[in-house]
Amino acid sequence: YGDHRDLHSFPTRRSSDLELLFPHESNSPVEKHYTRMSRNIAVAAMEALRLKAKGPNWTFYDLLCALQIENLETVLDTTQRGKNAYAKYLAGSEKSNNDAFISLANKTEHLLSAANKWRKSKRTPLSLRAWARGDSKSIVLMSNEKNATALTDINRLLLGMLCRNLFSDQENSIRTFFYLDEFEQLGRIDSIIKAAQQGATKRVNIAMCFHNIELLTRAYGAETDGLLSMCGFFAFLKNEGTKTANWASDYLGNLEKERLSRTTLYSDEEDASNRHSTTASRQSLPNVLPDEIKGLPTPKTSNQVTGYFIAPSHPRYRGCLPLRDLYPQSAANSKDLNSLWPASPRVKDFIGPSEALTIPADTFFTLHQLGFHKDGYKPPEEEPDPDPEAKPVDQKPVV
Repeated sequence: YGDHRDLHSFPTRRSSDLELLFPHESNSPVEKHYTRMSRNIAVAAMEALRLKAKGPNWTFYDLLCALQIENLETVLDTTQRGKNAYAKYLAGSEKSNNDAFISLANKTEHLLSAANKWRKSKRTPLSLRAWARGDSKSIVLMSNEKNATALTDINRLLLGMLCRNLFSDQENSIRTFFYLDEFEQLGRIDSIIKAAQQGATKRVNIAMCFHNIELLTRAYGAETDGLLSMCGFFAFLKNEGTKTANWASDYLGNLEKERLSRTTLYSDEEDASNRHSTTASRQSLPNVLPDEIKGLPTPKTSNQVTGYFIAPSHPRYRGCLPLRDLYPQSAANSKDLNSLWPASPRVKDFIGPSEALTIPADTFFTLHQLGFHKDGYKPPEEEPDPDPEAKPVDQKPVV
C-alpha cells in the first residue's frame, strides 16, 4: 500500500476490475446494485486523482479520503466522468441517494482506518510488485479479534492484489506458498480461483483450511466444488458442525460391499427335500460416518494430529502424526499449546491496539495538498497527528 505505483497499476477503466475493493457480499440484487455503484464512483474518483492531483504521488489513503461523504462532490466535480457519476448516484434528496452515501461509507470505513494507521507507520513502504518478484519473501496476514472486521477486509484485499502481482509476471522461478487458515471467513476472492487453476504453471502452492462448508459455499456458490476439486491433498480433522461433518463424510466416499442372503424352503411332503437359494446384493456404505468426523480427538487431548486423508495415488486412510514430529520435543511435551508457537522478535502487533484504528478527524487535508479545493475549508498549518503512538501495552503478538 505504501508504494503508489502499485495503486496506479490498479485498472481504472472498468468498474468490474474493482471487485477487490468492493466485492459482492451476497447475491441480493439490492446489494449487487450498491456494489456496482460503489465501483463506478471509485473509478471516477481514481480518474480525478490521476488527472487533477499535483504529481503522481497520491496513495490508497487519498483514494479512500476522496470516497468519503464530505469529500465526494468536491473531488468528482473536477472531471466530466465524476460529474456524471455524482448526478447519477448521489445528487438529490431521495432515499436511494442517501442509501448510496451510507453504502459507500460502510464499504470504505474499515479500510480507511487501517490506511490511516499505516501511513503513520515508520516501517519501510511495502511494494506488492517487489514482493511478487522477490526470491525471499514472507507476509503474515494478521488475525486479531479486536479488529476482526477491518482485518478481514484488509486481508481479502491484500490476497487479491498479491495474487494479481504473482500472475502478472510471465516467468516466475520462485515457488510461493499461501497458507490460508479460516479461509471461509475471507469471503470471495476471485484471484484465489485463478491461482488454484493456474498455480502449477506459476509455481504457486495453496493450503486452504476451513471449518464451515456453509460459509465457504455462500462465498463461492456453484464454484465451490470446482475450487476444492483442484486440491491434490485433503485432510479431514475433527469438526463438530453437523453439515460440515456430513459434507466430509460424503467427500470421503462410499464403500460397496456384497451382501449374501440364503433362503431355505421347507416342504410338507415326506419325500420332498428341502430347497435352498442364495441371493447376492451390493450395498453402498460410507467410508467414514459423520459421527466419526465429530469424534476425532483433538491435538490437545491426544498429543497428536488425527484425521482422515486423501492423497494422490493413495487410497483414503486414517492417520495420525505425533506433535513431537512437528515441533521441538520440549514444546511437544508442554500442556500449553501456545508454547508451540514461540513469540518471534520480528512479529509485532502491526495494526496496534483497537483504539488506534480510527478514521482521521480531517479527511480532506491530504486532498488539499494534492490541489483539490473545497469551499469553506481552512487547512491547518500542519496536520495534527490523528494517531499518536500508543503507549506500550502488555500484549502478546498475534500471528
